[in-house]
Amino acid sequence: MALENGYFYYYQRRSEDKYDLVRQKFGSQKTVTLLEHVRSTDYPVVYGNRLYYTDYKSGAAQAMELNMNSGAKKVMLTASGADKSGTVAVGCGYQHIFLIGKKTESGGSVYRASCIYTSASADNTMDFRSGKWSY
Repeated sequence: MALENGYFYYYQRRSEDKYDLVRQKFGSQKTVTLLEHVRSTDYPVVYGNRLYYTDYKSGAAQAMELNMNSGAKKVMLTASGADKSGTVAVGCGYQHIFLIGKKTESGGSVYRASCIYTSASADNTMDFRSGKWSY
């Protein structure tokens, strides 16, 4: 669950492994479903009118951006060889979205970043290797 500007963002269970990501104004009974049938329940990150969350597709972890005004989705970062058994999750720090964690329980680590103000996408990222960030 996250609380941002008077709104709660939380996952509502639909079935054994599927959830909806819901927004609810503090003190109100009304809810808005932002995402349906989500498989990951990582901590959602809200920044302005954007929602950042983790998604998994074809053996890759993706840091996704949802524009809450238009409903448009964008892949910000990807990490191949990652699945839900790892600890890969989305984080936000100032102007950057991070995808950080272990790809799988026995696999390597992921440290990737993308800037939200330069319309960066999965092809325009920074990686952390050998003790430094590279573009």
